[in-house]
Amino acid sequence: MTVSVVSEISKDLDSLSLSDLKSETYDTSVALCIQPPAPLPTTSAEWLKTHSLKAKKLGLYQLLAPNVYSPLEGFVPILGKTVHSTVHEKAMVQFEWHDGTVKNVHVDPSLLQNYQKQLLEAERVLEDRVVWLSNTGSRQIWGIVCEQRVQVLLDMSEMNSHYQLHIQHAVRLLLQEQLPSTHSFNVTVFGSDVKPWREQMVPPTHENLQDVLQWIQGLECGGGRNTLAAIRRAVEDESNSDSSLTRGVYILTTGMPDQDPVRTTFAYVSECCSGSGVRLHVCLFAGENEPLRCLAPRYVTWAETAHVLRGLAHAGNGRFHWITDTGIVESDDIIVLIGEMEKAANYWQKVRLDSHFRNMQQGSVYCTLVVLLAGPYYNSFFCTPGAVFKTYLKPKSMQKTISTFKLPKHEDICSTKQWLKQFGIRSLKLDLHKLVSGPECTHRKKLVRTVLKSVSAKYCTIFPSVQLNGCVRHLLLSPGELKQYLLQTERVLQRYAQRMQWLLSGSRRMFGCVLEQAVCVLLDMSGSMAPCLPKLQKELASLIWEQLHTNSAELVEASEERCKEAVQWLGQLSTHGSTSTLHALQAGCAFEDSLGVYLITDGRFDCSCSLVLKEAERLTAGKNIVVHTIALNCQDRWATKYFVLCLAHKTRGRFHEVPSHTDTAAAKELLSSNFSEVEVS
Repeated sequence: MTVSVVSEISKDLDSLSLSDLKSETYDTSVALCIQPPAPLPTTSAEWLKTHSLKAKKLGLYQLLAPNVYSPLEGFVPILGKTVHSTVHEKAMVQFEWHDGTVKNVHVDPSLLQNYQKQLLEAERVLEDRVVWLSNTGSRQIWGIVCEQRVQVLLDMSEMNSHYQLHIQHAVRLLLQEQLPSTHSFNVTVFGSDVKPWREQMVPPTHENLQDVLQWIQGLECGGGRNTLAAIRRAVEDESNSDSSLTRGVYILTTGMPDQDPVRTTFAYVSECCSGSGVRLHVCLFAGENEPLRCLAPRYVTWAETAHVLRGLAHAGNGRFHWITDTGIVESDDIIVLIGEMEKAANYWQKVRLDSHFRNMQQGSVYCTLVVLLAGPYYNSFFCTPGAVFKTYLKPKSMQKTISTFKLPKHEDICSTKQWLKQFGIRSLKLDLHKLVSGPECTHRKKLVRTVLKSVSAKYCTIFPSVQLNGCVRHLLLSPGELKQYLLQTERVLQRYAQRMQWLLSGSRRMFGCVLEQAVCVLLDMSGSMAPCLPKLQKELASLIWEQLHTNSAELVEASEERCKEAVQWLGQLSTHGSTSTLHALQAGCAFEDSLGVYLITDGRFDCSCSLVLKEAERLTAGKNIVVHTIALNCQDRWATKYFVLCLAHKTRGRFHEVPSHTDTAAAKELLSSNFSEVEVS
């Protein structure tokens, strides 16, 4: 069991859909349903000061610190040689510390189990916070309003005329759910001109909240997008206000400021907000299926727009929030929580009770059997002084050997993850970290008082050394063994290059490797796929002959006649309509209980992401069905990396994104030019 991060959050982040708002169902005359005032929330960064893993003392290294020992060695005069402790080989496990050094660790397994329970509870609290941030309409659109005095700036430029109902709805939710808890507020709209609702801030009474909504509903979008003038008006109004109250400015916009260069706006915001205590927050609303509308002298993408507005918010010591008509794309408040959840997942992986840690249960017996040879001097090498061995432990050789192995000449039809389980660096025992993990590999310098300087050991120059994580470690290998290690490593690298070239050739470059015998291909033929249809038809024909026919796919017998029919049918296809991902999955998963489904799409879908993910899990539960996703022509990088990837991983499938021709050519050149001629055998 591992700590889930992205998969647990995905169901909540995309539950909002502003595209459901229709003009015929939205009644602007309905009075506000104002919620009672409540204590103002804090930002996630402030919240984590009391709820983070560090604040709860759940840091992994905090837990292990009392039971961590550095490998020791020393010269024993009575024996006339240098000895090092060996109890750790059975009583402890070796663990990589945060500074890159290797430590000997002894921890009671019950303590680790309790720590894992605490990690799960901490992760549940973090998930609850994410759900809370995304399950209410106004927080999904605006983020959380944390300040006592709030200025709301609405982008009512001409470019937003098609978003006017969405803006009114967003303001309605804010007035109902969050502004009633503030001390005072004001609303300003801006296009080419700046129009405030009131000249001064007013308390959030029922009358004021209802009045400002009616005022906004009576306005029309028009003019440019003079964002700088609106910010200047709001910030300068706040410069003379009561400094004992927290102050925030919230901008709802759909594009870049008109001001050119944009750095002028950045400079003004940075100077004013750093001295006045005002925090500037930016909420970007982007209609995902709409083209970007702006008056900029050149075409800009949504990603470039988000980059500029994110920088504007951070220059004003505020937070950035980005939402589309299908859900939250980016939220500073959620990003910091995901970072903390990933840290918890990392800690979980490090302490999971697998075979690596089960040895500690056996090791706890040996911690009370420490040798007592010549008094307390020797006890400093072990964890419990004063005990006596009743039976001596068998010495364990720490010498590393370079093994030989045989690499396959031909490619197996399996995932690279499965392939690496057999031919990975660790599986082949070529991991450099393992070769230099013993205490005898440590490079030490010692202060010699007579010469007042640190000197290395006498024989340090004899052994080859490497630098790992900033520390020098010795390779206790003979010249012949070192040559053997370099030879074997180069063989493996050349074999990796061979497999990479195979994966980048033919139909595997676009579709990945087809593994299953029973295969169902779901092809997105929506209108957005039109630019890549000719190329796709050609590559699909290659897929049919090169992989499905060769692998003898069995859903419909991949005979030569069947393959010809499939290729002819592909040539008659045309794109139209929207992407009905949900219906396609339902139809594909109905064929058999053991099936590989390959979904080829550009990532633009016409229904709720969470609904598709839940249905995919239901369709594959208890069956040997996996859904692999192949992303083509994806203009929306977030949708590709988030939804399409999650869809594959939730159904135990693989995600594949078609590399560009430039990347493919560069990879092939790199893989074919940096290896000497070494026979792979």
